[in-house]
Amino acid sequence: MYTRLKDRTHYEERYDCFTVELGRRGRYHYQQFLQQFTQDLKQLNPSEDISRPGNAILVNLFYMQVLGYDLLERYENRDQSISELMERDRQLDQRIADAKLKHDPPCQHCDQLKLQCYDKIFMTRDDENNELVLFTLRCVNCNRYSLYWEDGAPYQHIPHDVNNDVPVTEDAPEDVTADSSQLSDPYYWNIDPDNDPDYAKDRYNFCLYDESELKRLRSMRKGIEKFAELGRLLTKEEQQKDIEFALGQIKQLQIAELMQLLAPIIEAQGYSHFNFSTPQTSRHLTVGFNCLNANPNRKAHQSVRNLKRLINNQLLFTNWRLMSDGIHCRLGLLSGRLKAIETPEELRALAEKLYKDGKVKLPPRKSTGYPDNLDPANTEISSDGTIIHL
Repeated sequence: MYTRLKDRTHYEERYDCFTVELGRRGRYHYQQFLQQFTQDLKQLNPSEDISRPGNAILVNLFYMQVLGYDLLERYENRDQSISELMERDRQLDQRIADAKLKHDPPCQHCDQLKLQCYDKIFMTRDDENNELVLFTLRCVNCNRYSLYWEDGAPYQHIPHDVNNDVPVTEDAPEDVTADSSQLSDPYYWNIDPDNDPDYAKDRYNFCLYDESELKRLRSMRKGIEKFAELGRLLTKEEQQKDIEFALGQIKQLQIAELMQLLAPIIEAQGYSHFNFSTPQTSRHLTVGFNCLNANPNRKAHQSVRNLKRLINNQLLFTNWRLMSDGIHCRLGLLSGRLKAIETPEELRALAEKLYKDGKVKLPPRKSTGYPDNLDPANTEISSDGTIIHL
């Protein structure tokens, strides 16, 4: 009976074979990028050199994205992945070994109930996604073979252009099977380890059997992580500076100043008799206001909408806000309430909202320096464009 589970070396070779495929694809893309990038640099500036620190960083980032990270992941997960592949095949073998026919079926040739199990394999039936066990049974009476699925259904051969009467039992590829479009794709290489003159060399390099190559890629990954962390820190620092700037733009008005700010602007827009009621103190300081609609041609909802927009615009960079219950209008009398923002925490939250909403016009930013150990001037690039030193 065919069994899926093989020696560990079989899975190691399969795993490394796919790593070589992955490495060759990534190397192809990287070489294409490096060639185009070098040409573009020369066109922009004939004196420009790809080994300049800024260019070196960009080249190494691309190298890690298309190849380096994948090779490190394949190396670091190799033992676990191979063990999982072996366990999967062990479970499949056990599944096949435990499979039994629900009923004794008749021979598909002589109709006698004299079938004996000859072989069992996994196959996909029709368009179903799940695999079922297919039994190959030999008849003691006529010595011919019958095929039945484990649920008792007879195997129905579906003719194709390629003769596939005999169920396929070879190992499936580890990840994906190449179709005709992939085979014609220059980015795809179907590796044949026994007849590929470069396979041994590429396996040694891409599978990171070379300790120096492994160390180099890990160093590159660590360096890129440092740059990413530096970028996050610098971005956070810049955001905090911007929020501090926004906080400085907020005018903290007293009630009298608030009245002086709003009254003339509101009355200039067709409202009259704007005034405040007695302030109320609880968790927040609030003050009510009311005014009259002095424009008889303006409808109530238009008066409310216009007044709300007017007040919100005027209070945008102050410590006062229109309360959530809004503005009400009855027979031309408009009324509402304003809330004071007083605590440092609330003021800072207000500044953060202004910053996030893009309401603050920020001053030009000055360039930020790098720490000595992360200075791009300390980076180098090798002749093959794949080394970064931090």
